[in-house]
Amino acid sequence: MKTAARIQLCLALLDQHRKKYGVRAPKRLVELFESGAAFELEEKCLPKGSKMPGFEPGSFRLVVAPPSWEALASFGGLDEAVVGPEGDWEFAKDYLPILQAEQSRYIVVELASAKGAVGWFEEEAWDQETKGYKKGVWPLAKSLDEFIKTLVTLEKADFETESDEETWDDVATLLEDEDEDDDDDDDEDADDE
Repeated sequence: MKTAARIQLCLALLDQHRKKYGVRAPKRLVELFESGAAFELEEKCLPKGSKMPGFEPGSFRLVVAPPSWEALASFGGLDEAVVGPEGDWEFAKDYLPILQAEQSRYIVVELASAKGAVGWFEEEAWDQETKGYKKGVWPLAKSLDEFIKTLVTLEKADFETESDEETWDDVATLLEDEDEDDDDDDDEDADDE
């Protein structure tokens, strides 16, 4: 899938989150996707020596993730019972994933933060409130721009992650299906009048 199509998907997912949860993404996060700059982060790395909960210090390869818990629960291996709208992690509405690292670990942006505070989300640790966690997220940077400045280009990372083209295609299909369902609902409402 071309970058332009991914950009449109990401913007649609940000809007979907706003409609579903009533929480808007910070302007800086919207700009990151709208400009395509998010995709310039593809395969960048958290630098050597990065300390993430549950890991030896090391470098982590990152890939852009669809900014949607629903999409990642449907196609990315996350559990909807944890991150879904009715899931156990009550703060899912307050964060959105933007980059994937090592399996079900994500770089997330806090939506209530105007500068887009950034953290590390690990599904198995969603209920952690100790040892540095805040609302189930391990804080990494006070702003999206501060976080981006820490990323580096490495030939080989200690913890590798590969982009999954199939997930993006599945997300596109999910959004198309939801648009068709919305159109069908609108048609039924018009018929009732």
